[in-house]
This record gives sequence, structure tokens and C-alpha cells, in this order.
Amino acid sequence: MSSTEVPPTPPAPLACAYHPDRPAGVRCQRCGAPICGECMIEAPVGFQCPACVASATAHVRTGRPSLRKPGASSIASFVMIGINVAIWLAIILTGGDTSPVASALGLNLTATCDVGSDTYVNVDPATCAASFGLWLPGVQDGAWWKLLSSGFTHLAIVHLGFNMVVLGMLGPQMDRLLGTWRFLALYGSSILGGSLFALLLSPINTFTVGASGGLFGLMGGLLIIALLRHGDARTILIWLGVNVVFTFAGGGSISWQAHLGGLIFGAITTYALMRCAEYRARIGRLRRPPQP
Repeated sequence: MSSTEVPPTPPAPLACAYHPDRPAGVRCQRCGAPICGECMIEAPVGFQCPACVASATAHVRTGRPSLRKPGASSIASFVMIGINVAIWLAIILTGGDTSPVASALGLNLTATCDVGSDTYVNVDPATCAASFGLWLPGVQDGAWWKLLSSGFTHLAIVHLGFNMVVLGMLGPQMDRLLGTWRFLALYGSSILGGSLFALLLSPINTFTVGASGGLFGLMGGLLIIALLRHGDARTILIWLGVNVVFTFAGGGSISWQAHLGGLIFGAITTYALMRCAEYRARIGRLRRPPQP
């Protein structure tokens, strides 16, 4: 039995949204645009068009701006460990606790006069020289370098060893997150903050050495990064809590003032670095020409 009905004409294939002269094989799973075989980009489900893939990539990249250049090394913390060890060896070889190297690099507000194994304060250079002593200036006498050099100075091997282990654990991680120069800025500002708090809150003749201010600054910086990126900060808070308990359990031999100053300065510096990175990323997106 025959039929005289004319079969319907099949619809013309859709043209690719990016190549109008080519037929589209599928539609984008995100926006529904027709795309040809060349424009099909495999996704976890189906295929997506180039614009949707680029948009998703830009969203991921701008949500958490990277502060470090790809392929950059992260050896700055190990270089600083070497500096700390070298200064400790110089102190040991020149007298230990009475070493002039320690007196020249350690933090003190007022000048000191070392006569043999004895140290005197509030002595002018002429009087110290008349007693055949070694006069060393304090910060208030112009020895501003001690605000930083004290953070690389240690007298006891246990103090040095503990601090260098922590620096070896935290340093490379923060170096990879921030980049070398920002990491050094964070560490330096933390040492500076620890020194300032030690001078302001400690008894006037206190002699302070050690990298603890810088280390607390790294912990404060890591906490800020975790909070800004909505990560799990509980482990960092527990670590900070243990170190705070250890600080006060050590009595007067541990400078809680330097720890507090390093923590505050480290947190503030890291927050500023992260916000600046976000601002630069936003400016970069505004200057980027629109995609076709």
C-alpha cells in the first residue's frame, strides 16, 4: 500500500557558535551554545565550549591569587638557618656567653661595658676604655641593627636547635605560599616587631636574643592565610596554644614580649600582602582585553 504524503524535510544542522561555517555536533553543557568538533572540550560531564572553560579557569585563578611565580625556588629559610648556625659558631669560638659577637648582635636598650667576664651598664665609652673594657652601644645609642641581628643570634645549642627545627618546618611552606621576597619581608617584620615589644615591655637592662619572634610571626601569617582562604585553622591554633604554654612555662628565660610582638607583626604583614595580591589581581583582570 503506497502513500502520497511527502515526508517532512529534516531541519538544517545548527551552526557552531564559534565557526558559523561548520555544523555543530553537540551543545555546551554549561551555556547550551552549539559547538563543532574543534570547539568541543571534554568536561567531567559532556563537553563545554571554549568561553565556558576560560570563564571557569579565570574564576579558579582569581579566587585565590598566587603570590609566587611558578618554578621559583624555596631555599630562603635554609639560607637563614645557615646564617643562624654561622653566628652561633662565631659566638662559641669567641667566648660563648661573654663573646663580643653576642654583645654586638644581641638586643639591649642601653650601652654595655664588658670588662673580663663582667658586664656593666650606664657606663660612658671613656670610662669603659679606662677600665680596659669593651664598650658596646645599645639601640638608644644608635645600634639600630640589633633590632634585626638579635633575631639571628643564639647562645645555647638547645635554643638554636629548637628554633631552627621550627624554621625548617614553617619556612619552606611560607616561602612557597608567598614567594621569597614577601617571605623575607614577613620574617624580617616579625623579628622587628618582636624586638620592639621586647624593648617596650621588658625591664630596661634585659638582653634578648633568638629567632622566636620571627617564628611566631610565621605562625601568625599561616593563621591569617588559613582564615582568608577559609581553610581549617584548628591545627594552627593548637600549635600556637602549645607554644604559648611553653613560653610562659619557661619563666623569665623566655621573652613572651618578643613572641607577642612577632605574632602581631607577622599577622598584620601577611594580611597586607594577601590584600595587595588580591588588589593587583583585580586590576589585572580589569586591564585584560575581553575574550572574543
